[in-house]
Amino acid sequence: MRRSVFERLARLERQALDQQRLALARAAADHGAAEARERELFTVWSEALRTPPQEAPAFGVLASFTEASRLERRKFRREAEAHAAAMQRLLAELRERMAEIKRFELLAERQAAREREEELRRWTCELDELAASRSSTTASRARERA
Repeated sequence: MRRSVFERLARLERQALDQQRLALARAAADHGAAEARERELFTVWSEALRTPPQEAPAFGVLASFTEASRLERRKFRREAEAHAAAMQRLLAELRERMAEIKRFELLAERQAAREREEELRRWTCELDELAASRSSTTASRARERA
């Protein structure tokens, strides 16, 4: 007997539906397994919190090591603070010396400016004297010609 096209389509549709059901069942099983692993992990973790650690003697050694490292860190911190204080003192001295140097530079600039002004005055006086002597010589020549 020949099957009709619709019967074939119905059969193919049932096969696809069965495959989807199998995939859904596999996904549900995987989900259940994941939840079971999660519950198992939670149980192991909570049991570990309830029981004292078996490595308790090692924690005593670690505690003394931690205390020693904390004391060492305090010592290093005190050294660092002492170095910081020394650096602050040195910076203060350096600032004072830089201020002294700046003051000396300003005094030197003022003295150089005074010397330049004095030299300019001397030049002005010499030029005035030359101008006066020239005007007196031109006046005397003019009298001689007259």
